[in-house]
Amino acid sequence: MTVLVGALAIKIGDTKSSIEVLHTVPGLDHADPDTVATSAQIEKTENKFQVLTPVSLLLVKLHALRHFDQEDRNDLPHLQMCIQTSARFIAEILTDTKVALWNCNRILHASKLKPYVKLSQEHGFNLLNAIPMDALEVASKETGNPDAGRIEKFLRFPRYSPDT
Repeated sequence: MTVLVGALAIKIGDTKSSIEVLHTVPGLDHADPDTVATSAQIEKTENKFQVLTPVSLLLVKLHALRHFDQEDRNDLPHLQMCIQTSARFIAEILTDTKVALWNCNRILHASKLKPYVKLSQEHGFNLLNAIPMDALEVASKETGNPDAGRIEKFLRFPRYSPDT
């Protein structure tokens, strides 16, 4: 389903890894990569590239659960795992408020789309659990956090409850 253009073998420190270069990913087909990925840089180099975040993967799994026959697929358990990893990812990157809130807003947007509301009711998951509300609350109250006001504004914005 994903169109793989190629892969690059790399070494980061003593660890061998690879970078997969993708042309398209169902559920993330956008002309502007900045709308679905975040920029990353390999340590000690000037090489920059776009990386799909756990939130991007959550959106891919939502799309797959909705559009693909689930026989011989595991999109629902993958989606449930993506909900948990997205919350942890966002909590971890709260020092970059812009990227953290961008990812939260992507989740909020998806959670309000009728097809995904229907899927969540049918399968018993809640996309809003991918937003780490407790971590956002703490960050909004941190003394000396220059973005505390932005986080507080996000928290005050009306939305569906993660408990519903």
